[in-house]
Amino acid sequence: MAKRDLNRLTKALCDVCRERILEEKWLLAPSLRVGFQWLDSVARSGQPVLNVRVKTLRQMALDLAAGEMARKGLTFLGGVGIEVLVDRVFGRLRAAGGGYTTGLEPSPGLTRTLVQAIRDLRLAGLRSPDVEAGAFEVKSKGEE
Repeated sequence: MAKRDLNRLTKALCDVCRERILEEKWLLAPSLRVGFQWLDSVARSGQPVLNVRVKTLRQMALDLAAGEMARKGLTFLGGVGIEVLVDRVFGRLRAAGGGYTTGLEPSPGLTRTLVQAIRDLRLAGLRSPDVEAGAFEVKSKGEE
């Protein structure tokens, strides 16, 4: 593959890899697969891709926050782990009874919905005290 056949992104990656050959480089990509495809294009053009670390936005954020999280004794829980935790909490709330959502039958779909709702609230910077129960169509839903 001739250098002139490269797209702008691949050419820019070639330039960075050539100019900073031994330095650690982070390549932010929408997925690991896409990032490694980009690096494959660079390598096929003849440019070595030494010390390039492909990262997703989530991985980069976790890498940057790792020191502070360790200092505070926090760990990141994601994927199936968060679903298991939410399912356990929901099970305990359901056993206590009397709630709006706890009357629903447990299912993987419900668990995923709850996880997404929690994630959305967290990404919006909201904590439990910030959520006004009266703002919901059904007040008991907001209270939960």
